[in-house]
Amino acid sequence: MCSFVQKYPMALKDLLALPGIEAMVLQSLGCQVAWPTLKGVKAYAQRFGHSESAIRTGLSRANKAGLLQVQDSRQVALGQDLQGFVRYFLKEPFARDTFSLVLTRLSASQATARYHLHDALTRLGYVKMLPNAYLRYGADPLALEAVLQDKSLQQYLYAFETSGPLPRQLEAQLEQIYDLQAWAERLNHFSTDLSLFLAQAPPDSPEGYLNYLFARSSFHKNIMTCAPYLPEAYFAEVRLLKASYQRLGQMAHTHHAVFCQLYQRVFG
Repeated sequence: MCSFVQKYPMALKDLLALPGIEAMVLQSLGCQVAWPTLKGVKAYAQRFGHSESAIRTGLSRANKAGLLQVQDSRQVALGQDLQGFVRYFLKEPFARDTFSLVLTRLSASQATARYHLHDALTRLGYVKMLPNAYLRYGADPLALEAVLQDKSLQQYLYAFETSGPLPRQLEAQLEQIYDLQAWAERLNHFSTDLSLFLAQAPPDSPEGYLNYLFARSSFHKNIMTCAPYLPEAYFAEVRLLKASYQRLGQMAHTHHAVFCQLYQRVFG
């Protein structure tokens, strides 16, 4: 198996959702595509070493959890929650230069709501800095509240936006909160690994397209929603994060016509 796949792996449940996410990406670019076929989803997961039995179990669990919806044993649609996350990131320009601070208000007895709220905020790139406080740079509080409203979680938080500098005491804690030194090294390695992986096959070939899909989703899961997204004044290596994001996004726009054809061939 390719070293990129080994170094930046994807859980089976995420691999199974990947074709459906691609359907929404292509639809946002004007391509008329349906949800991926069950056959195509299974073949994609098998490409990365998962057995038929593991895939069947993974699809069953994802279906029961609402992550995916297996329709008439023919297509695999994304669940409503996952569709909400995809729509959020499709609209996320990463162009705002303000910090978003979220304060949560939950009692000790509201453990389930606390878990779901933490999961949602973490997926959207927020970092927990205090027991009831989350921070993110470049986020839109209104867009956040729209996602949480669909999950009936918006009632548990207050969202603020600030364009001023962070308090000095908080600035001094950013290294610890975000683990900046380790992430600087990881982003440098990822940038090199991504280039080598994408260069293995032309993007307009079936192999190149499937590699691109894995690279984009792996980047989103392992890097973009985990790595420190901060102003360069706080974290210079954020430019590597932005470069990878822009590169993969530009590939979707540049090759969307051929990607639409390849999607139909592989997942149609």
